[in-house]
Amino acid sequence: MDHVLGLAYDNFSFDAFKLAAVTQGHPLSTLAFYLFHKNNLITGFNLHAVKLARFLRNIEAGYCPKNPYHSAIHAADVLQVRRCHALLLGQMAQEQSIWHCKCVVVLEVRLSAIQLVLSQVLDQS
Repeated sequence: MDHVLGLAYDNFSFDAFKLAAVTQGHPLSTLAFYLFHKNNLITGFNLHAVKLARFLRNIEAGYCPKNPYHSAIHAADVLQVRRCHALLLGQMAQEQSIWHCKCVVVLEVRLSAIQLVLSQVLDQS
C-alpha cells in the first residue's frame, strides 16, 4: 500500500483501481488521509486524526458502489489528479516564493475536500 500511495503523491501514472484493491475498497478515505498527513495538514490545523479518518470514511460511504463512474474509486482518482495539479502549480510558483507554493497546495487540498463534501450533498438531494 505504501508504494501505491507514494505514487499517488506526485505521479500522474497513479492507478486508482490498484489503490482500491490494496485498501480493501477504501481508496478515497485512505488517499485523502494520506494527503492530509503528507502535507502536514493534520498537525498544521490541529485536527483529530481519528475524527478525520471517520469523517473521510463517512464521505466515502456516501458513494454508490453500483455506479461505475461516480464511485469512491473515481473520487480518489479526481483527488489524486487535483493533488498533482497543485504540485505542478506549486512548482511553478516556487520561483515566486516557497510560502506561495505551500499556500497553493493547501488551497488545492481544501478545494478537493470541499468538492467531496459538495458532491455528497448533491448526490443525497
